[in-house]
Amino acid sequence: MFSNGAWVTVWSHEKGNGNYYLARLSSSRKNAEGNYEQDWSDGRVRCVGTAANQIQNFKERDRVQIKSCGVTNNYDKEKKTMYTNYVIFAFEDGDGGSTTPSTPAKSAKKNSDFVNVADGLDGDGELPFV
Repeated sequence: MFSNGAWVTVWSHEKGNGNYYLARLSSSRKNAEGNYEQDWSDGRVRCVGTAANQIQNFKERDRVQIKSCGVTNNYDKEKKTMYTNYVIFAFEDGDGGSTTPSTPAKSAKKNSDFVNVADGLDGDGELPFV
């Protein structure tokens, strides 16, 4: 799931036309059988600000945590198509600092201004409210 605090795999990144990088990222979670399955992927995630500086050091298959991100969408009336835009402002390592490529580590929960929506999921992956 694309959210603050989510762990993602970096597949590639390239310099954009401005002060940003475009990255191909994905995330996965365990299914009922205990196997991992991809639950989100996008090949045009924009990394800006701190994240643009950080992603330059990432290699293919690095696992990193999203510290701050946003999602917008816009509808093109002429093409009758909805576009979703993913932006990452910063990554975080397992110790809560600015990141270098790492593997998810078990750590105590930290106070945060953001809430991870995945924390509200029940055992079958459904939200506990409608």
